[in-house]
Amino acid sequence: MGYHLANELDDSELSTPSTSQHSWWKYFWNLKLPSKVKIFMWKAFHRAIPTAASLCNRKIIDSAACSLFSNAWEFVEHALFPCKHAKKVWHSAGFPLDYDVLSRMKFSDCLVLLSIVKTTSEMEQMLCTMWFLWTDRNTYIHGKPVLSSSQIWAKSAAYYCNFQQHSTIQNSPTVSTAAATQSKWILPPLNELKMNVDAACDVSCNKIGVGIIVRNSSGQVVAAYSKSLTGRYKSQEMEAKALLTGLDLAAHHNLLVNHLESDSLVLVNSINCQHTAISSFGDLVLDIKNRLSYLSSVCVSYVKRDANQAAHGLAKQALVLDNDLCGLRKFPLPFSLLL
Repeated sequence: MGYHLANELDDSELSTPSTSQHSWWKYFWNLKLPSKVKIFMWKAFHRAIPTAASLCNRKIIDSAACSLFSNAWEFVEHALFPCKHAKKVWHSAGFPLDYDVLSRMKFSDCLVLLSIVKTTSEMEQMLCTMWFLWTDRNTYIHGKPVLSSSQIWAKSAAYYCNFQQHSTIQNSPTVSTAAATQSKWILPPLNELKMNVDAACDVSCNKIGVGIIVRNSSGQVVAAYSKSLTGRYKSQEMEAKALLTGLDLAAHHNLLVNHLESDSLVLVNSINCQHTAISSFGDLVLDIKNRLSYLSSVCVSYVKRDANQAAHGLAKQALVLDNDLCGLRKFPLPFSLLL
């Protein structure tokens, strides 16, 4: 993004009804985004969200200064781009932005510019991140601490990843055969690692089996783990234990996991939710969130059991093993029969 492109956009009067703005709205409504993100972006485009500047102009508050740092007037474009907090989030997300250019443009013009220079998937992810930035800002205004930049980006990435996955499933054609309707495990992006976790139990002997598998963008198994635990837990607590074990495995072997998948929708939703229930399960979720906060960006997603078969097999195997099994690129015989 450069100065000349910004001038060209300014010359075409993007802030008034025009062919360019008509193209923007046609492009925008075709993006695959949750309704609440689209509604928020529509309001932001029309400067209809309650920034400090707009509230001050309406005599609701006394100051138009940034709600977080008070170092600039809080217009929409400031809150979502040049604000120090927003900059850190965009840095964590790996989206290079020319803040000098963006700070001189209306927010609506910023969006049109970004739609030109970013891919569709990048734009969708950025708009989700803007919604999380604004939500976090409101949380602070209501007396709660802001999340770290890496936490906001991780939550946004997970939210977007889950939405895209569910949209793909819902929009897929209905096929009558059971084999055709099975979900398949999907490769992670290039040079990234995906971890799948699952748990199984043997109630008769109070034993839990945990299965963990890490694969790269070629589908090759980087690590696999079968571990047994003793105790009796609720199903979502077992799944949380499995995910915690997976995080421990990744930390111990310096595996930079980018994607975590579980077939427990309750667990995934609890991790991606801002609030945590006070319960034994809530304590486990809080522990998971704390560990994830130290990772730059990890997408935690839900998958159906059909797409989690490898981890499930390792979990069931743990129930019949006398000792835990862990393999890194070289796998013992029991693993080779499952992988």
